[in-house]
Amino acid sequence: MTSTQQNAFNRILVIVSTGMALSCGLAAPAAAQSYLKPTPPSHASDDTLRFEIDLLYGGYDTEIQFNDDTAIGSTPGTTISGEEDLGLTDTEFLGQVELTLLPGEHHLVRFNGISMRRDGQTVLKRTIEFDNETYSAGERVDSFLNVSLLGLTYGYLPLLTDRYELGVTFGIQITSVSANAEVKSRVIRESDSGVAPLPLWGIEGRFDITRRWSIDARVQYITSSFLTWALDEEAKDDVEATIIDGRFAVRWRQNQHLIYGLGYRYFDIDIVAKDTDPSGSMKIGLTGPMLFIQASL
Repeated sequence: MTSTQQNAFNRILVIVSTGMALSCGLAAPAAAQSYLKPTPPSHASDDTLRFEIDLLYGGYDTEIQFNDDTAIGSTPGTTISGEEDLGLTDTEFLGQVELTLLPGEHHLVRFNGISMRRDGQTVLKRTIEFDNETYSAGERVDSFLNVSLLGLTYGYLPLLTDRYELGVTFGIQITSVSANAEVKSRVIRESDSGVAPLPLWGIEGRFDITRRWSIDARVQYITSSFLTWALDEEAKDDVEATIIDGRFAVRWRQNQHLIYGLGYRYFDIDIVAKDTDPSGSMKIGLTGPMLFIQASL
């Protein structure tokens, strides 16, 4: 090969190498961009389906009081703390799943469920009057309290843009409660259970701070004054109930399909029954931080 041919061959190698380098350099950004395409991620308002898994670290506050209505004039029962008096777990990790369908531009349908199951074993530090039984100080009591919530919610979002949304909701919360307190040494056992569908009105909203960061909040609420249609004439004045279920969250959208969030959950049910059999009161509160991941389409 002559020197002229050698120089021409070297020029060809330089041109080919430069072209390959340029093509590789252009291909890498294109591949990286396609992984998150479109960039920035699409708006939450573009979702048609959302599936969410929550991990809640909840703290409980439980108060129960039942009267002995078999006695003349009704004997007031002791107000007891489920955590301090009965030894029920005061904190625990809870899982919840939630599926939200967005069939139209301004509509949503949500399904969710959570189960709270606790038990305790303790030696009573004081004498307790519960329903028609007396539990003496020093006795060992085994107890449990299980609450399951299954919800179906419909929402209408009259205010909906790429940046924010605000709407009202109406839901049915099916609440199942079962409880038991037992003294095995004296074969004393008080157990009860019940299932009730409860309607809840609510409001919820979202605001996108950036295309990746957003905040949202929701609350559902009901009082016995809204339930007069479902109660007979005597029960209208004998039962007072309030239920609040709310949450606040900060979200980070990785791409158009995945969102990670940190939030706070508040749930409280407060029931007072007067001149009924049984009569008394029950309050169950659950609050705490939560982590979640949401997949959307």
